[in-house]
Amino acid sequence: MAFSPDGKYLAVVGEGVLTIMDATNGAELLKKEDTDLEGTCSVAFSPDGKYLAVTSESSDVVKLMSIV
Repeated sequence: MAFSPDGKYLAVVGEGVLTIMDATNGAELLKKEDTDLEGTCSVAFSPDGKYLAVTSESSDVVKLMSIV
């Protein structure tokens, strides 16, 4: 789970699903299923808030995802 740099959004990844929510009211803004996200152990926003970096337990690859 990670907050965007401006604190407006919350990214949650679990069981192969990425969810972006409004951090103030919990409204779901984006939901994306991706088998590459299964086993995710870390997620972080880029400094400009336009990308997410996601790492997995089963791989040493960092996946960059555009969220704009």
